[in-house]
Amino acid sequence: MSTEEHYCLMGWCPNLSWRYRVGKRAAKIMDQKLNNVRNELGVSLTSDALPPDVVEIRGDPIMPNEVGQTVMEQVMKALEDDNIRPIGIYGMGGTGKTTLVRGINNRMQNESTLFNKVIMVIVSQNPELRTIQDHIAERLGTDLKNREINLRAHHLLEGLNKQDRILIIFDDVWTELKVVQLGIPRKNEHRCCKIILTTRNRRVCHQMGTNVQFEMQPLSERDSWVLFESKIGDVISKNPKLRPIGEDIVRECKGSPLAIVTLGSTLTEQEDQSVWQDVVRRLTCSKPTELDGIMSGVISAIKVFLLDERDLLQAKVKLRSYIRSLKDYGLLLDSDYINHVKMHDVVRDTARYIASKEGHGFIEKARKGLRDWPELENEEHCKQLSLMQNGKIVALPDSPKFPQLRTLFLTSCYGIEHIPDNFFLGMSTLVNLDLLGTNLETLSQSISISNKPKNSKTICTWTCYIGCVLSWDVEEP
Repeated sequence: MSTEEHYCLMGWCPNLSWRYRVGKRAAKIMDQKLNNVRNELGVSLTSDALPPDVVEIRGDPIMPNEVGQTVMEQVMKALEDDNIRPIGIYGMGGTGKTTLVRGINNRMQNESTLFNKVIMVIVSQNPELRTIQDHIAERLGTDLKNREINLRAHHLLEGLNKQDRILIIFDDVWTELKVVQLGIPRKNEHRCCKIILTTRNRRVCHQMGTNVQFEMQPLSERDSWVLFESKIGDVISKNPKLRPIGEDIVRECKGSPLAIVTLGSTLTEQEDQSVWQDVVRRLTCSKPTELDGIMSGVISAIKVFLLDERDLLQAKVKLRSYIRSLKDYGLLLDSDYINHVKMHDVVRDTARYIASKEGHGFIEKARKGLRDWPELENEEHCKQLSLMQNGKIVALPDSPKFPQLRTLFLTSCYGIEHIPDNFFLGMSTLVNLDLLGTNLETLSQSISISNKPKNSKTICTWTCYIGCVLSWDVEEP
């Protein structure tokens, strides 16, 4: 079309039809170019809003105390020193390490001149490198896709190197974390990329090459009492006879903020002296003999609560009210995701300890990096078995014997593509099975209506990636 044809009405108005066709072709060409760039760089180019520089981590903050404030200021001073990287924070479970770094993360919202971006990652006992990479990449606005681990690390490193000043917090590190394999810059590659890690073991700090380490020690008697009083309300002023009992309770918590908050919340506005005395009795009688020091205080405190909540799983109709109650007591935490909750690692470990030691028949092997079906003790007494997030398990045994098994979690065992036909025949009492995140193409013949569990009212549901959900209401005979 000639230049004159770009206009109409003797050149007074643009030819709208011509402009529409040209614009449509231009938009198509632009989409093709963007797709080519996506494929070449392995990143997602969208018009979505960029992730926030600092994401506030919600939760009930523990009262300021001398130990926490001292370590907080020491860490902040170290963050201002460009020669210090990484920074280690260590201490026994329940001393407030997570609360401390959560406070540092949230504080950066008001001190934006120190870092342009802050990312906090919960590592846990059996970390999945890909999950950690995905979390960091999401905060950077980068899509790593399902690439090979080293290629993902390369792209993550490129994204981090584009940041001016960035702080990455690795919380709850149990063993040495190979940050270079993740794609985190080395010390000499990006001096403005700071790292903080929290761990129970000071040796982990040394293994990860921390320049400085700060210990989170138990609370002093004074700070312990102040924290306890902040949780129980004004009951002691109403009944002064409760004070010596409360002092015994605080003493048994051994300076653990988590234990103090748990029991203090339990006794909120509770004026009955016999209830307080019963708590002291349980704390004294419930200590695990294998553990000493602050951890025994934490476990005893949580156990006092859990002994009153044995029917948590049974009372499904009251599940939401129990969740709210557990949040109030500090045993569950708010999550960044809707309809999700988080659990403090000490609470999780305590629940595992109690469930495995007191005849509940609970066996937990989640996130252990298992390659084969594990050799288990007391299979005949096992009632709950969790092997979730062991993606390297491929083969299942032909006919395992679990005569009392009620719950089986194979969640996110993505290596499982086939279940032997006789796999479920030795699980006649099974009522809860989770196959979400496996790669099954068909369901085993042993999952059938003819094999449905008897003597149970529980709804039994199976779910997996193939989109098959099999459920039924099981009635009493």
